[in-house]
Amino acid sequence: MMIAEQPARWAGWDITILGTDISPSVLQVAQAGRYSHFEIQRGLPARSMLEWFEADGSDWLLRGTIRDRVRFLEHNLLVDALPPGPFDVILCRNLLFYLTPQHRERAVARLSDALAPDGLFMPGAFETMLAKGSPLVRDPDCRGFYRCAATAKPLGHLSTG
Repeated sequence: MMIAEQPARWAGWDITILGTDISPSVLQVAQAGRYSHFEIQRGLPARSMLEWFEADGSDWLLRGTIRDRVRFLEHNLLVDALPPGPFDVILCRNLLFYLTPQHRERAVARLSDALAPDGLFMPGAFETMLAKGSPLVRDPDCRGFYRCAATAKPLGHLSTG
């Protein structure tokens, strides 16, 4: 929705949005783009709700212009080959805290391998996933995001932009 709201800003970009999950039923729900009234009101401004969704009985249905921009793939992050990348942004929401420390370390390593050198990684808000020696470090300019340690600016860096 943020991309669709600023088409001039993204003109000339090749933007592909890929949603993955291990569960086929979760993917089916995501592809449908159907949300209950309770779900849609959690963090979505009313203006966006009215612009990008249409009422369908007691549910709200994401309009095709947005829903058609997302591709979905059944994927096990710990086992399956990574989808072709590199990715500029990876959002890994509410997965890592379900994993054992060893699996979490493997998942973070695999995700960092999939990031573009200047890519951003965002875990869930309550996920603590970075162990000593992690391939990812906090980004000093983007709150809540991480970058590959090998290409990140030092934490003492102050942006001049």
